[in-house]
Amino acid sequence: MTRGRLPYWNVLAALAFVVACAGCAGAETTPAPEGPDGSVREIRILATLADDNPGEMAVVPPRAKVTGYHALDLAPDATRLAVAGNDGTIRFYDPRDGKPLGELKGHTGNVHGLSFAPDSKFLASASADGSIRVWDLAANASVLNLKGHEGAVRCVAFGPTPDRLASSGSDGSIRLWDVKSGRCLRVFTGHGAGSDSVAFGRDGRTLLSEAGDVTARTWDAVFMREGLVLPERDGSVAALDLSPDARLGVTTRGDRTWRVFDTQSGLDVQVLEGQEGNGSCARFSPDGRTLATGAQDGSLRLWDLQTGLERRRLRGTGGSVPKRLALDASGRWLATLNFDGACLIWDLWGPPARPKGHAELTLTTGTDALQDAWNRLRSYRNPLLRESAVWDLLVRGDDAANFIAAQLKPVAREPDPELVALIGRLDDERYAAREAAETGLALRALDARPLLRQAAREHPSSEVRARAARILATPAPEEILRQYAAVEILDWLNRPAATAHLEALAAGRPDHPLTTWAALVLERRVARGK
Repeated sequence: MTRGRLPYWNVLAALAFVVACAGCAGAETTPAPEGPDGSVREIRILATLADDNPGEMAVVPPRAKVTGYHALDLAPDATRLAVAGNDGTIRFYDPRDGKPLGELKGHTGNVHGLSFAPDSKFLASASADGSIRVWDLAANASVLNLKGHEGAVRCVAFGPTPDRLASSGSDGSIRLWDVKSGRCLRVFTGHGAGSDSVAFGRDGRTLLSEAGDVTARTWDAVFMREGLVLPERDGSVAALDLSPDARLGVTTRGDRTWRVFDTQSGLDVQVLEGQEGNGSCARFSPDGRTLATGAQDGSLRLWDLQTGLERRRLRGTGGSVPKRLALDASGRWLATLNFDGACLIWDLWGPPARPKGHAELTLTTGTDALQDAWNRLRSYRNPLLRESAVWDLLVRGDDAANFIAAQLKPVAREPDPELVALIGRLDDERYAAREAAETGLALRALDARPLLRQAAREHPSSEVRARAARILATPAPEEILRQYAAVEILDWLNRPAATAHLEALAAGRPDHPLTTWAALVLERRVARGK
C-alpha cells in the first residue's frame, strides 16, 4: 500500500525570494515548483534598486548573484519583512507571498540596520548618514530623526518596549535612547573601535555589543554602567545575540565555534562546534530553546541549547553565506539575508526538506524498517541520515504513529519510587552504594531529570547536590534529540492516532522536558489554525 502523502506540506524553504540590486523590468514571479500535494513550495521574485524604476518586480534566475542589501528584520507579528541597503530606501514585503508592501525614504546614506518595535507598529533604521530614524508604520512616515553618533550608525535594537532603543556606530559608542522624547539617555564608551552590532535583552536592562577592537561587552541600561568585558580570543567578534531572558549571550570568533556564555559571570556555558567556517550571524529563538546560526561555509543551523548539539540544518541557501537573521515573536518564521542578496523565509515548525533521492515509495508494514528509522533518528552527527529517518517515518503514516507510541511513553505524573530511592542513596554512608546510585540515575538521566534538578538546587546534602549536578552535566544528548524529533513527527503526521499520543505525552509530568515539548508542539498546532 502506498503511504506517500502528508496531510499538509510544510517544507523548510516554504517561501524564498530574492531582493537585489539590479536593473530589470517587468512584474511577475517565476513559476513555482510544487510540493507532493500540489502546494507551492517556493516563489522567487526580485525587487530592483534601479534609479529609473525602483521597487519593480521582475523574474530572477535561480541563485542569481546580486548585491545591495545590508539590513533585514521581520516584524514580531510576521506581517511584513523589511529590507534596506545602498540607496537608503527601506522596502517592505509580505512574508507569505513576497508581494511588495511599500517603501520608506528619508535616509541619504546606506542603511546598515533595521529593528521592528515589539508591537510591530514602529521600525527603527540606522544609516551611514549618521542618523537613526523611527518610522510610524501606520502613517508611513518618519516620526523621529535621532542624531548623536559621530559617523555612521551601524546597528539599532528596540528593547522589550517601544520606548527604548539602543544603537551602535562607527565611533565605537553604544547609545540608549528614549523614543518618546527623542532624548539620548546615555552614551556608553569603552570600545576602542567601531561597533557593528548591539543586542537589547528582553529584561530591559542588558545590552551586548561587539567592536573592531576584538572585544564584546555588556552594559546595564538601568543603572547606566558598563558590565562585562569578555575575554579576547583569536579573531574579532563576528556576530552576537542575547537570549530572551538575557541570562545568556552568544558570540563567535575566528575558531569556527559559537560560545554561549553567562552574561553575569562571562563564563562559557556551551561551545557549539561542527560548522566548517566561521560564524556570520546568530539569533536565539523566542522561547530560548534554540539558537539559529549562519556561517561562512554557507550553512544555516539550528542548535538545541539543552544538549549543545545541532538539531537541524536548513538547506536551500545554495552555498551563499547568511549575513542577517530575524525571527518573528512566535519562533515559527526565520528570515535570512544572504551575501548573494537572497532573502529566504523558513518555516521552522514544518518538517525538514525531503532529502534528494527520497522518492515516493510503496511501503509494506513491519517493524524492521520502522526500527531502522527509529535508530537513525539518533544520528545527530549526520543531519542527512537523521532527515531521511524523519521522512521514512512520515511516509508510513499510522504505522509510524503507532510505532512511536510504543517507543515513547508519557512520563508518569508522580515521581518513580525507584528514582526517588536512588536519589536518596546518593548520600548513603557506603561509598559503593553512592556510586551505584549515581550510575543508576545516569542510565535513566532523562526520566530522572526533574528530580535531579530539584536535588541539585535544594537537597540539604552537599554530596547529593554535587552528584546530581554531575549527572545533569552529562546527559544522553542523542536520546533527547530523538525524543524531540519523535514529538515533531507526531505533529507533522497530523493523523488521529498521532494526535492522541501527542496529547497523552503533553499530559505527563508537567516539569519533565518531554511533557513540556509535547505541550509546546500542541500550542504550535493551535497557532497554525489547525
